[in-house]
Amino acid sequence: MRFRAASIATIAFLAAVAVLFAVAAARGGGVGAAVFGGSVPRGVPSTSSCDAACAVFSEPEAGIAPFMALVRGASSSLDLVMYELEDPAVFAALADAAHRGVAVRVILNRRFYSPRGASFVRGNPNEMAYAALMRADIPVRWAPLGFTYTHEKAMAVDGTRLLVMSFNLVPKYYPTGRDFGVIDEDPADVAAMEAVFDDDWHGAAGKSGASAAPGDALVWSPGSRGALVGMIATASRTLEVYNEEMADEKVAAALAAAARRGVMVRIVMTWAAEWVPAWRMLAAAGAQVRTYPAAANGRYIHAKMIVADGVRAFVGSENFSATSLEENRELGVMLAVPRGIGVLRAAFEGDWNAAQPFTRRGG
Repeated sequence: MRFRAASIATIAFLAAVAVLFAVAAARGGGVGAAVFGGSVPRGVPSTSSCDAACAVFSEPEAGIAPFMALVRGASSSLDLVMYELEDPAVFAALADAAHRGVAVRVILNRRFYSPRGASFVRGNPNEMAYAALMRADIPVRWAPLGFTYTHEKAMAVDGTRLLVMSFNLVPKYYPTGRDFGVIDEDPADVAAMEAVFDDDWHGAAGKSGASAAPGDALVWSPGSRGALVGMIATASRTLEVYNEEMADEKVAAALAAAARRGVMVRIVMTWAAEWVPAWRMLAAAGAQVRTYPAAANGRYIHAKMIVADGVRAFVGSENFSATSLEENRELGVMLAVPRGIGVLRAAFEGDWNAAQPFTRRGG
């Protein structure tokens, strides 16, 4: 009965957000048919309800609407973990939820990378969110210091649904960032996220605690490298990959090994000189790399995605770096629902066709 109720809730959610997309399309917003991958018909056998009742949406096409619909539809609880939160509309939506009796809790990252040292160049960008939530009497805490960064972007809703995101809640990123969200109804996954949230909320989590609540389809950091390398290693035909970074030697080596054994490996990223050595190694192994220029107003590849053989996918917050995979708090999800994977692949094909091929000479 829990599975059926959750599926109906997701169908209702998808219908509500579809209305927003229809309005946008009517106004010339260019909303495509592949923005969402909804639940498949009830009765399809599955070992994980994220495989049988899972919604996937793509950014920037979907915008903030799916997140806001989940917040506004919550009836009992909202637990949000966010690396970077700077959207006043989100502050207001969380406050409205709290005022109608929803138990809202928020964990915010408190440390940010800076080339100048330990403190962020422009201060902690979450300070405004922290203060706004405190003014609204919403319980909010800084993430535990046991992790290098809390880079997770996730929200549990009413103890029945889990939203795993690759995007931050920052308005300036919405128009150009390639990102994804996955709505997971698997009870074990939701319970696992809530257990880890509680652990982090109380500040008890350490770097070895990420595997304490694995769920059915979740990929936690610290300790996510093995799952991602294993997914790459078992691909037999194709690998389609987005990431913001290409800094982890073991992930890059696994992608190169896949290309050498005949897997068609395609990678789309945003240009950065620091990834050129890894791209050259991958290109030498037979992988194909395409990039977007690092332009302020152009497409920015922020997504963290792997699609293997067109039938298995990973979406999450994990970048391909040792820090992200082994030191941060991160969360991703594995999925196999065809319609959801269709959303991921449609976005990838469009971005692949528009990106610039990388050559071993660095062009």
